[in-house]
This record gives sequence, C-alpha cells and structure tokens, in this order.
Amino acid sequence: MIKLSLRLKGMYNKNMKKKVLFLVPSNTLKNHFSKELGDLEFVELSFETDGYRALGRTINESFDLFIFMASSPSINGSDLITIIKILGTNDNIPTALIYGENESTYEGSADYILRNKKSLIRDLEAVILKVFKDQASTFGPPPLPKA
Repeated sequence: MIKLSLRLKGMYNKNMKKKVLFLVPSNTLKNHFSKELGDLEFVELSFETDGYRALGRTINESFDLFIFMASSPSINGSDLITIIKILGTNDNIPTALIYGENESTYEGSADYILRNKKSLIRDLEAVILKVFKDQASTFGPPPLPKA
C-alpha cells in the first residue's frame, strides 16, 4: 500500500475523484476494505451490503468502477454484473468480481476476476490503478499560467 500511495501522491485533483461502488456481504468487509483502501486519495469508495440497493445505485448514480463480491446477499455479484450489462445504462463501466479462495469461478461478463486471499488488497489496488491509469495523468495541480 505504501508504494502505491507514494506513486499516486499528488496525482489527483479533489474535484476529479473517481467513484467506486463495492458490493460486499457484510459490514465487517466494508470496514476492512474502507480502512485498507482509504489511502487511495483519487477515489471515492462507496459500499453496499445488499445487491438490490447496489443495483438501485448503479441506476441512479454515476460510478467509474464496480467491484462486487460473488457471494453477496439478495443478488450475487455475478448476477448483478449481468443485470447491469442487460440494462445497458452502465455497461461501459469496468467491473471486478471477487470470488472466495475456493469458490468456483464463472468469468462471465466481469472485466477483472479476483480471489479473496491474502493478496486481495494488493490485487484490488492493482485493478483500481490499472482502470484509472489513463485518467491518473490528468490528476494533479493545474498548469502554471504563462508569464
């Protein structure tokens, strides 16, 4: 986390934060991800623990990345991604799906597949950085005025 934070330090403008929506099955995971990924200054992290509420937010709010856990209450992450793609309103938003360490995967329509293992936080940071790398060059202070 320290290396990533140092690389990104100064590369964002507070008005240009990227919005990431997480679907997680519990408040414990919500708090864990919020704490571990909180140093990413160029992103605004939002969390839902219910698939239906997450679906509503994907329809009514603007996000730049969806990260869903495969096993989540009400609507699982894989089905939620499929619904988003079918609705077509946010089908261009990158998606990441997190599976349990021993859970069988269905790659389906997710852009990134992750495993819930020791390296998950590092893997999430890598996905977030990769998704936003093109926009990262626009972060930072405005250019100095010409004299």
